[in-house]
Order: sequence, then C-alpha cells, then structure tokens
Amino acid sequence: MTRHPFNMIEVLLALGVIAIGAISVLALFPYGYTATRDSVAESFAGDSADQFLHWFAAQAQRDWTAYAGDTTWLPDDKPSVPADGDTETASWGATTDITPNLRYERHSTSGMLKVIFQRNGTPPVVDFSGVYRMWNDPVTIPDPRPDSGGADISLATESALAINLEASWPAEIPYNRRQKAVYRVEIFRP
Repeated sequence: MTRHPFNMIEVLLALGVIAIGAISVLALFPYGYTATRDSVAESFAGDSADQFLHWFAAQAQRDWTAYAGDTTWLPDDKPSVPADGDTETASWGATTDITPNLRYERHSTSGMLKVIFQRNGTPPVVDFSGVYRMWNDPVTIPDPRPDSGGADISLATESALAINLEASWPAEIPYNRRQKAVYRVEIFRP
C-alpha cells in the first residue's frame, strides 16, 4: 500500500478553514472588551452610589435640617436633564471627599453632583466619573390596621424621607449617550 502525501489543494483548504475559524474568534474580542468595560463601569456606579447614599443618610440622621430638609440637596422633583447632545454646564463647586477614593462636587443646580471614584497614585487614576441627580419622595408604608381597606400611609417628611439618585456615566459624554441607573434609599429621622 502506497501512501499519498497531502497535495497543495488540501493544504490550502485546511489553512482556509483554520483562518476562517481564527478570524471568527478574533472578531469576538471587541464585543468581550465592550461588555467587560460596561460591567466594570456599572459596578463602580453601584458602589459609588451605595457609598454616597449611605454617607448622605448618616449625615441626614446627624443633622436632619441641613441635609434632608435642605432643597438644595434634595429638591422635590428630579433635576432637569440637558438637551440632546449636551452635557451639564460647568458650574461645579468645590471638591468634597467622602472616602479616600470617592469625591463629589456640588452643582449650582439643586440636587446635582459630579462624582469621581479614583485610585490614589501619582497621578491618581480615575476609575469612574458620573453625574448624580438627587430628589426626594415621601415614604409610604402599608396601613397595618386590618379595617383600613389596604390604603397606604404617607409619612411626613419631617420623620422619614426617600432619597432617589439617578447615576449617569461617564460624565464626559452627552447625557443622552450615558448609561443610567436609579437607586433609592429610605431614611428615618432618629
């Protein structure tokens, strides 16, 4: 029995199949990179919003009128958003550190903050930058009385407050192109 070596056509066909497979796999890398980048940014947004909301709740419980009762911190309605293709005006105030990695700048518009989450280093590395829009709502609870007919009870804002926070990121691009998430926490006056 004689063995026949591969001829040139068979070799070219095998190389073509390998090339198509390799190009298909390489074409998936940009999608994987984009998904990873977006999930990391979403994680930073959630972490920074959680840290900020709990910091704010602690400050409000210490001094209710300066934080929860101040409409420059918490307006009754969501602050307006920029027109399509625009970013917020550059009316950001002084920087305040919440933690060593998280800082914010208040905007001249009530209820708006620019948030920066960074790692310390030389120079510092910014991991996340976003804009928060905060507003309040009354806290409602179900009526515990069985004869109430299922109506909810709204608590007075002097005793309880719901803080809504819309995070949009990254802060450098127009508002309508940013990713957005809304967070909410209810605080009660001690």
